[in-house]
Amino acid sequence: MKITLEPARRIKKGYALVVTLLFLLVTTITLTSVWLWTANNGSITQRNIDFNQSAAAAEAATEKVFTQMDRDFLYGNLNSSNTYTGLIPDTSDSTLWPIQYTFSDTNGNANSTFVSISATNYEALNSQYAGLNGIANDCTIISVATPVGQRYSVPATVMQTFQAARIPVFQFAIFYNLNLEMDPGQPQTVSGPVFCNANIWEGNANLQFDSTVQAVGTNYTWQLDPFSKNYPASGDSTAAYTGTPLANFALGAPSDHNNALTMPIGTSTNSNPTNVEAIINLPPTLLGAPNPAAYAPSNQVYLFNESDIIISNAPWGTNGVAFNGTNGAAVNNQATNITIWFQDQFLHSPLSTSVLKQLTNDYIILKLTTGQFTNVIAHAMQPNSTNYAATNILYAGFSFVTNVAFTDYRESDTVQAVQIDIVKFRRWLTNSLPGTNTPPNKGDEGPKWNSQAGSDEGHGIGSIYVYNSVPTTAQQLPAVRLVQGGMMPTNYPGLTVSTPMPLYILGHYNISNALSTANNLGANSTTHTYPAAVMADAVTILSTNWDDSVTNKMPNAGSTTINAAMLEGIVQTVTNIDGDYSGGVENFMRLLEDWTKDPSGGNNRQTLTYNGSIVVMFPSIYATNHWQNTGNYYNAPTRHWAFDLNFESANGLPPLTPQSRALIRNNWAAY
Repeated sequence: MKITLEPARRIKKGYALVVTLLFLLVTTITLTSVWLWTANNGSITQRNIDFNQSAAAAEAATEKVFTQMDRDFLYGNLNSSNTYTGLIPDTSDSTLWPIQYTFSDTNGNANSTFVSISATNYEALNSQYAGLNGIANDCTIISVATPVGQRYSVPATVMQTFQAARIPVFQFAIFYNLNLEMDPGQPQTVSGPVFCNANIWEGNANLQFDSTVQAVGTNYTWQLDPFSKNYPASGDSTAAYTGTPLANFALGAPSDHNNALTMPIGTSTNSNPTNVEAIINLPPTLLGAPNPAAYAPSNQVYLFNESDIIISNAPWGTNGVAFNGTNGAAVNNQATNITIWFQDQFLHSPLSTSVLKQLTNDYIILKLTTGQFTNVIAHAMQPNSTNYAATNILYAGFSFVTNVAFTDYRESDTVQAVQIDIVKFRRWLTNSLPGTNTPPNKGDEGPKWNSQAGSDEGHGIGSIYVYNSVPTTAQQLPAVRLVQGGMMPTNYPGLTVSTPMPLYILGHYNISNALSTANNLGANSTTHTYPAAVMADAVTILSTNWDDSVTNKMPNAGSTTINAAMLEGIVQTVTNIDGDYSGGVENFMRLLEDWTKDPSGGNNRQTLTYNGSIVVMFPSIYATNHWQNTGNYYNAPTRHWAFDLNFESANGLPPLTPQSRALIRNNWAAY
């Protein structure tokens, strides 16, 4: 029998063909999937690239607006939001912009950027300034960028939010615009934020910090002062120069390389010390009162232009400038070289100088027919009265301002000071000056101008600017001195005194806000004080035991309490002077007495209690002798210092508190 097997071979051949076709199908599907995946992934990748490029373009648009707002804010104030909406990048240069874009705001308006500026608020600050408050506008910038002529038209939106903030410098326990050196010989706790626009040296373990410590430069927490040559000297045993351990910083290690805080002055938008020093100086002639330009926001940084009261001992006004074209020494038959003006900013206009009102003498000494004379205190002279005729006036001046002289052994000078008696100034403001033979129908200049300030400016008189035109010589130093300052005026409330010259405070200052026994004498508390500040070339404290008639070096001091923010200059450490030292923040307030003994001569160290804010913005110009180790012209007190917590609120800040400015970035988003 013959068997044929061909059909079976045909079945095998068909099976192989099916397998081959299936394999080809799977391969085709796989390759197609890979191709589709590759193409889709390439598309996604390209779209992602396009989105990132569009986001970069949108960010460029927001940065263009941010830059313009930053410039405007540092030079004065922000403009309205619609001023900035038309700012978009110029993409006409194809070498810089190989891809062209259209820019729009969130509503689709072409060639436009969304800009929002909130109302001004006193609010908590963001970023590196967390823990501080500022007078701020919350700002938002949004731009939509869409590519033109590309395969994929992928738009991107970028949003930036930030604060345009004016930061009161008296919110810092310590704020330095120069190198900050700290090396106290006794334990000292810094109880508030510390910020330095330069570098910081924390020299020993006596220092404790309970808040942030930030430098724009470097924080040096080690042993030797990096700014001084051979300080501290080898073998110096006044302190343990071991640097400050990180454990002494309650909020963690101090930070470096922060953004600077700027205080724009004139045409400068940086905090160069020379520029900042201008705030206490007389402004440029055309920018100073009573010129209308003085009251532009950019020129209100000059304390001369801002202050309610201006005092000068120059016979022709302030530093030779004649106000209202009148020789001050001849007005009202003055026999004194002191002239005082009340400044009302709301009275200025291009055609008027009525913004400055010269005050009438209120302290008069009359000649009597018997050849004697008597003190007469009046708020207005009576030129038509027989007794007050010009020929019968022996002396005419002011009850609360006079001239005094005393010795400063650090400067090796006789200090010629314009002296302000705060008690008598308060009485002048309230028309409560005591006196004899007061003329009938006496005026009430103090209450009148105080009331006008309240009506026009929303507050009573709370600031005084003093210019002392006594020439500076090798043996003579022009200055200002404040006496009887235990209680500030209640009308503002508070008081700020500023001068380009050195300033001295004699005795307790701002320890009570009421004529009662309640006070903060000797305490690190300010529950019974008013906001107060002094701003000057240098500040020296003369204790409660100081006596101008005592000419011996280092008289014994008496414990003294000072409650005021202080902005001043220092004599900086000079690197090429062997062992030179600025005195550090511990000698920020200068002293001229022996605080290691009590007033009677016993060996009881006296205490300098201080509550305020320490601000150093520039090198001293007038009081320029270098600090020396104790025992030369002073011996150090026990220092009980603290930051005034009242300064953390807007209502607790002293009048005319200087402000740094910054645009503080908050959030950034691209979508």
